[in-house]
Amino acid sequence: VAVSGSRCADGHTRVAQNWDWLGYQRQNVVLLRVTRDGWPDYVTLTEAGIIAKIGVNEHGVGVGLNILRATNDREVLGMPVHIFQRLALDSSDVASVIAMAKALRFGASSNTILGDPSGHVTSLEYGPSGTAALKPDFGVVAHTNHFCDPDLKPWQAPLTQMLTSEPRLACADRHIAKWPDLIVDSHLMALLRDETGGPSAGADGKFGAICRHPDPAAPPELRVESVFGVIIDCNARRMRVAAGLPSRVEFEVVGL
Repeated sequence: VAVSGSRCADGHTRVAQNWDWLGYQRQNVVLLRVTRDGWPDYVTLTEAGIIAKIGVNEHGVGVGLNILRATNDREVLGMPVHIFQRLALDSSDVASVIAMAKALRFGASSNTILGDPSGHVTSLEYGPSGTAALKPDFGVVAHTNHFCDPDLKPWQAPLTQMLTSEPRLACADRHIAKWPDLIVDSHLMALLRDETGGPSAGADGKFGAICRHPDPAAPPELRVESVFGVIIDCNARRMRVAAGLPSRVEFEVVGL
């Protein structure tokens, strides 16, 4: 989710998400703080060996990531997802990231959720079939792991139950609908810690929850969970990071 400063009590734009993958990958997550001459400094949460994933740079450009899958992924050569994430952290504002994406060819699909200190927020979907920048609704844009743009939707690969993408987006939308006109970080923490999943949760109360717990009955290679949660303050150039299941650990501040 990205929230414009006009919807935040302190006027600061936020980008927040849970990053889900296999639980044992948590031991390989690293936080890189990079200082450079002539290029913007940045801090990123990523996996060891992957150049960038989620982060914020010295211009206050906040960058999130939701993997998407299209039926024509990997049919052509193009910009790799994580290289694009890294290039986004070289940008001066959200508009520059959008312009860069529209000029590129992508070999696979993803969603980069973006915000900057001016309050510009968007959910950028891209793939071999094109690029779409989704506009916020009352200063908020949310996304999970399926295409929302009508021109890109036809390329959506079949969604598996492991993704729970559609019910999780519906759950996020219910949280957002209850927010006051001006929110604080505790509203975003409550969203990332959600374990209810709402009406579609089912008997176990977990299906569609934003904070995803591992299923002990699943084989290790399918035991997906929320590896960490993060709230990026674009204006302050800092992140609050929950280094574990967000519902079970505290958010700690990490600055640029």
